[in-house]
Amino acid sequence: MADSSLLIQPVKGKLAAEVERLTNLLVNEISNLDQISVDDYLLMASTDPIVGAAIEVPMLLGSKMLGEYAHPEPEKQDFIRANFAQMHGSLKLSFCEMWQAKWVGHSFSEISYNTGSQWTLESIYGVDPRYFRYAGSVGKIETVKYRSTYRGLVDIAYTKGIHIVNGRHINLGRDPYGFSESKKAYSYWQAKRIALAATVIATQRQATPIIAGKTDIQGSSTLVDASGNELQNEFGESIFIRNGDRMKNALELLENQSVLVLDIADEITTINQQTDGAFFLNVLRFLNSQIMISYLMPETILSTGSQGASGDSNLNAGHMSILNLSVSAMTDQIKERLIEDPVRNLLDWNYGPQTDYGSFPEPAIDKTDNVALLGVLANASNTGVLGGNDLAVINRARDLAGVEPIDKILIQQAKRYSEVN
Repeated sequence: MADSSLLIQPVKGKLAAEVERLTNLLVNEISNLDQISVDDYLLMASTDPIVGAAIEVPMLLGSKMLGEYAHPEPEKQDFIRANFAQMHGSLKLSFCEMWQAKWVGHSFSEISYNTGSQWTLESIYGVDPRYFRYAGSVGKIETVKYRSTYRGLVDIAYTKGIHIVNGRHINLGRDPYGFSESKKAYSYWQAKRIALAATVIATQRQATPIIAGKTDIQGSSTLVDASGNELQNEFGESIFIRNGDRMKNALELLENQSVLVLDIADEITTINQQTDGAFFLNVLRFLNSQIMISYLMPETILSTGSQGASGDSNLNAGHMSILNLSVSAMTDQIKERLIEDPVRNLLDWNYGPQTDYGSFPEPAIDKTDNVALLGVLANASNTGVLGGNDLAVINRARDLAGVEPIDKILIQQAKRYSEVN
């Protein structure tokens, strides 16, 4: 038997702080170390279609993975489902608000309850990340300082909400503000705005090149009116204009008219665009691909590839599995918080402590490739493996193609017609 004095003795409690930056004994706010504001991230999401898609597509996929609450006891399952259905807003909307953590870095949703004959769920509302800060003391978050536009500073108990953090695995010190995926895309988004402006200018120059006028800038000529009469000053003297100014005025008017009269000594040439549009399109394509990678969004999810090729369905399926891994990680975190906070509270307060608080099983998704399966059926029929006149085979193929099944009588009629002819 081992000497008990040599065994490691257990130590009660934990010694590491939940949040390293909370070191004071008094409650104090923690500032967000991200120098890029949430307003900038919101501008990215609302004005750039690539950024918007990189945020929206994973969120929609995640909401589909959420599924419905399930519990081994039907009564408790129906009770929780009814609470989610009857609360203000919807569970899907609350899920999407929690998903803000992906592109903002964190999210906090306040949970509200009603009490009467039993405790019920009133709402799960996402708090605007622009107007609150986390606060606490001695390594632990205790409250959320919310600066309401009409009530002033409001303290929301940290235990009254659901806190979602993005990038927990690289979040050293457990910073409650997490890591925003938009931060990785921000520099590419800024470069894209510059590239877009340059593309517009290049397109304009491609259609209407820069016009250069050559004239004797040392000389001058008399100024005339629209009828060709010389203009004179108050002393009856002719008014002269320098040739350089006259040429500049003529070229500026050229944009709005198709006729131009010049001196025989003058000359007009065009300066061709040195860079064609393909250069800028390649730059924009590269920046868009980097933006999508920043959001862990495979490029082939929304396009056919960086070179505009026809794409590869197998490659796309592989990229889709990568996207599923990223989405399921955040979705699972939200599911866990929904079970640990509103579901646990409702079950404990109404039924007492539970050994099983249920789950949100991911709904089954039909991943059948109808086109590929239809090709297999056609090949099997052609090679004789399956009978070409087999009604079950024909109707299965029609079902895969989205066509109504054919009646057995029509098969017999077609067979008789073929025998007669």
